[in-house]
Amino acid sequence: MSDNLQHYVPTKLDDPGKFLIFDQSVAILALMLFIAGYWVEHPFIGLVIGIGMAYWFNKVKAGYHIGFVHHLFYWITGTPNMKDLPGSSDRNFFG
Repeated sequence: MSDNLQHYVPTKLDDPGKFLIFDQSVAILALMLFIAGYWVEHPFIGLVIGIGMAYWFNKVKAGYHIGFVHHLFYWITGTPNMKDLPGSSDRNFFG
């Protein structure tokens, strides 16, 4: 059996999503800014700004828990609405 570890295997259920070696949220931020730069016909500037913002965002979120990005998105946008979520009294027990 080969000891070549080519694929990332999460060791816990709470591991964040990965894109190559980066967290998913950091990679999405850099990609979005690169695409925005491409749309305005300045892909290199978009790439540089995207990498810079992703680096800054990675440093900011380093001191917080894994769900920080989701909570920040909720507090800024207000989505999903509380009406869309099930009531706290609705529980399903399996097993």
